[in-house]
Amino acid sequence: MKVIVKPHKIELIKEESVNEKEINISKCKFEFDERITEEYTKEAYFTLNDKTYKKIIINNECDFPSEILSEEGIVELGVVAFLVEGNEEITRFNPTPVRFPTMLGSLKENAENSSTPTPSELEQLESILTNKQDKLVNGVSIKTINGQSILGEGNINIEGGEGGTSELSTEVKNAILDCFENVAWTSASGKDYYDVLSDLFFPPEGLTSISAVFNQGERAIYIDDSLDSLKDNLVVTANYTNGSTRVLSANDYTLSGVLTAGTSTITVSYNELTDTFDVVVNLLPSAYQQVEWIKNTGDARNYILPSYKLPTAFRIEAKAQLDKYNSKSTYGNIAAVYQGGLKTYGMELAYKKEDSSVIFFMGTQSIVFPTNINSELVIGGICTGSKSKCYVEVDGTTVYGEEVDVSREYNTNNLGIFYGGDSANQLVGKIFYCKVYDLNDNLLANFVPCYLKSDGTVGLYDTVANAFYINSGTGTLMKGADINE
Repeated sequence: MKVIVKPHKIELIKEESVNEKEINISKCKFEFDERITEEYTKEAYFTLNDKTYKKIIINNECDFPSEILSEEGIVELGVVAFLVEGNEEITRFNPTPVRFPTMLGSLKENAENSSTPTPSELEQLESILTNKQDKLVNGVSIKTINGQSILGEGNINIEGGEGGTSELSTEVKNAILDCFENVAWTSASGKDYYDVLSDLFFPPEGLTSISAVFNQGERAIYIDDSLDSLKDNLVVTANYTNGSTRVLSANDYTLSGVLTAGTSTITVSYNELTDTFDVVVNLLPSAYQQVEWIKNTGDARNYILPSYKLPTAFRIEAKAQLDKYNSKSTYGNIAAVYQGGLKTYGMELAYKKEDSSVIFFMGTQSIVFPTNINSELVIGGICTGSKSKCYVEVDGTTVYGEEVDVSREYNTNNLGIFYGGDSANQLVGKIFYCKVYDLNDNLLANFVPCYLKSDGTVGLYDTVANAFYINSGTGTLMKGADINE
């Protein structure tokens, strides 16, 4: 047998003898990589059945240990080559070992390739087979086969002897499948052995239903999570006609559906059967942290300018807490759109300080709200295209203003939040949300206070457009407490 030794691996070549029928495994011949020169000391290590035998390689060959020639099993051959200078080892090569069967494996291969085994081969094979257990006897408890342990403790009871797998419990079948789940072995039919055993133990024709149980616990799930990541918290069970069940591997089934903010329903599919489960999904992607509010302190001109234009007909609504005492002018814009010019607005949703009123400015209109200015207010405006009116919700009560004609252009420029022509016309206070709907209450834009987890940048995230917008001004926006859904 010829062995090719490279610095990092060993290759095994079985030499053909003169008559091309006999394989000589009594001696090993080595061919070393050019980097492993004659100056190196070379040693071979043969390991069989937890015993290791050392041989010195002389003139690039060595004999097989006699123990390996007389035993059956898998041999691991390792080679070490080292260079010594004085009393110090200065270089060593220790390539990955190679494995091969002992005499029994060689005889088997030779028998497959030759119709006329040699007498010595037949004698050796007969000696080996004589010592083997010829069959398993019905009703006998066994712990080993041919001297090799198959259990840690206890016995396997052999009953019946008719073959098949029906006598195995579901637990045993599942345990066997677990052993093959991540093994890349393929049968002659081209199927993974895991699939072959699965069909044998749990025939598809006996499958009646599947059931999915999702255990979300404290896990936060985001709209940008992959569906396959849900399998970590999912248990899918296959149910069979005979009453048995099987917990499916994550590779057995597929998931379909879309993760959207709130509660999402996901479908599990296996062998044309389906089940569903619900998952609670965070409002924002995983890179962002939602907060209760963002606040403009009025330290400079601060505003957020999303890439969003209002439609012809819409309803806009914001929840805000207005800081009357820090506002610098008579108006504090929650949201606004420039019509043109520095201080000419096509739309304003604003607080008017001098009379504690709310305005939705597309014509001329205001509502005086009957409560303290520091209350958290839901303020909105409705535009049909030709008419508009505003409303305010305070302490559970909604008050509507008078409907007036629309006399301004409001959808040619982008919507702005905290938007004033200068710091004098911006809202000083908190915004909890700002939303835009069509007149059928379909959500068109949803600006959520948040910050970027990576660097703490504060802004608004539009969950409809999946876009993050930050302060375009020169001052600082503050943030409220985290919201963990």
